[in-house]
Amino acid sequence: EATLRVDEDRMAPAALCAKAGYRAQFLKGIDACLKIKHADRPQSVAQLRAILFEPERRAPLATAVGARRASRAVVLDRHAHAQGPARGVPRKWPLLGAAVLMIVGGAYGGYQFTRWHSEAKANHGVARGQEAAEAERHQKAASDAVLRQAELDAERRRLAEQRLAEDAARARADEERRQEEERRRIASREETPEAPRPGPSEPAEPSGHVIKVSVTMGHLPADAEKAWLGVNAEALEPSLAHVLGLAQANGALIFNKTPGGPADQAGMRAGDVILGIDGRSIANSADLRQRLSTLAPGRGALVELWRTASDEGSFLELMRRLADGGDGPAMHRLGRMYAGGIGTSRDDAEAARWFRKGADSGNRDATAALAIALLEGRGVGKDQPEAVRLLGVAAGQDQIEAMNRLGHIVLEGKIAAKDPLEAARLFTRAAELGHVPSMVEVGRMYAHGNGVAADPDKAALWFKRAADLGNAGGMAGLGWLYSQGKGVEPDIGAAVMWYKRAVDLGNPIAMADLALLHIQGKGVEKSESAAAALLRKAADLGNSTAMNNLAWMLQGGRGVRKDPEEAAGQMMKALARGNEFSLKQMTQSSQAWSKEFRRALQKRLHEAGVYNGPIDGEFRQSTLIAITSFVNRNR
Repeated sequence: EATLRVDEDRMAPAALCAKAGYRAQFLKGIDACLKIKHADRPQSVAQLRAILFEPERRAPLATAVGARRASRAVVLDRHAHAQGPARGVPRKWPLLGAAVLMIVGGAYGGYQFTRWHSEAKANHGVARGQEAAEAERHQKAASDAVLRQAELDAERRRLAEQRLAEDAARARADEERRQEEERRRIASREETPEAPRPGPSEPAEPSGHVIKVSVTMGHLPADAEKAWLGVNAEALEPSLAHVLGLAQANGALIFNKTPGGPADQAGMRAGDVILGIDGRSIANSADLRQRLSTLAPGRGALVELWRTASDEGSFLELMRRLADGGDGPAMHRLGRMYAGGIGTSRDDAEAARWFRKGADSGNRDATAALAIALLEGRGVGKDQPEAVRLLGVAAGQDQIEAMNRLGHIVLEGKIAAKDPLEAARLFTRAAELGHVPSMVEVGRMYAHGNGVAADPDKAALWFKRAADLGNAGGMAGLGWLYSQGKGVEPDIGAAVMWYKRAVDLGNPIAMADLALLHIQGKGVEKSESAAAALLRKAADLGNSTAMNNLAWMLQGGRGVRKDPEEAAGQMMKALARGNEFSLKQMTQSSQAWSKEFRRALQKRLHEAGVYNGPIDGEFRQSTLIAITSFVNRNR
């Protein structure tokens, strides 16, 4: 490569190293094409053709050959005359002519040799001068390349510093703008009379009032440094705000809460609207999340609530009244309450009924919820084609759950045409709109180059965004990147930290990856028993990779009691889920597994109705066909 010869070009030219039989111009053409500087190479086919087929300079060589031929002619002629003179010709004249020819020929040959020798020396001098000039050009090109690289590096650093400065300036401007908006909101609330916002002294229809509750902030299960309130807060629609008696749709509606969480312990309930925390007003659910991110776990906070419903049951009735009046968001929310058993007993059929009514009214959230119910046959008959159609409708309206679910469908290609590029587009759009699970999917696609060009830096960015929002999938993704040194500096300690945080949140991928680190003794104690325990937990959560690895440990008694039968059961589960690695192991590398395990697997295949051959642990063609049939049957 020319780039490897910039500093020092040790490559022998073709004209020197080629074996005999090649034309000099052909070799010269090769050397011309291999010049280090692009400008020194032929710039077109016409230029290369001129070099390859340039007539060879044979004048000096031809002259020397001509002299030798002349001398040879004289000798032959002399031999001829030595046999006797020609009849009728005097003998002395031929001898005189021969002498003259020898003298002239010798003089001419000597003259031509001297001329050729002089030309050769001159050509040699020119060649040496060309070589020196060429070496000087190479050295200058190398110096120029080093200077250009240094200039490029300096420019990159300058641009990076400029971007950092611009980002910092934008961040400061955003913070100043946010503080100014907050000051205006506070001033507005202080200047606005109590009449627009119904309070205890001025009841609204339905009656509501402001209450203040003290709450002690908890912490995220996976991050002891981040505050956690334990509520599922949503945007407040103007129609619902009006029914609740609020003049404006400010605040975050509590749709559900975590039993035993900080909000539940403080007496908050579904239907309450969070108006402010510690005297600072809350504009919406996103503002609530941002406010919570600034609080420390364990500290007390004073939360200002707007409460209308006397209990969660009355909130359900309020949603029903709104839904009966044709309110699409209320139809969707009512369906979710029946689906989750919030304020009532769970009723999937009633949930699906309200989802359908909401979809018919044009509500995109209800459309997506109905599609998912049709996909899973929950509360309604399963109808996958109709579900895919409805997901497309909702996704076209930027409904994030629909984009995420449809992205998975076209990525897998089972019930719709496989289209990784479309999946990447859907996941990316949903992630940009704040959907955390989609951030994880985008990170995975960039990490593995699926549907998009592999880009570890972007993978790390999306995984980190998801992890910062408490998502275990993002944490597991970061753990993998740190363990591989992709998109981040390799750091096995950071990998273990992220894996453990994801494991604490119950992420099976992190469990399987952390188990491998325990087997290898990287960053954690080398312990096959700890690895087996993690693999069993991950397998119980449905992770097919963990099932495969647990089967390997069970069949060999590594970290657990040897049990070929259970190992075969785990492998059957992995195959049923279409794990490609497991399929290759059983069809291409089965000899690495024990014969007891192979017999147990044959028995399981027989019980599954795909194998009728001998139970002998020998994986012949019939066994391989049975394994493939079993996998295809479950796809």
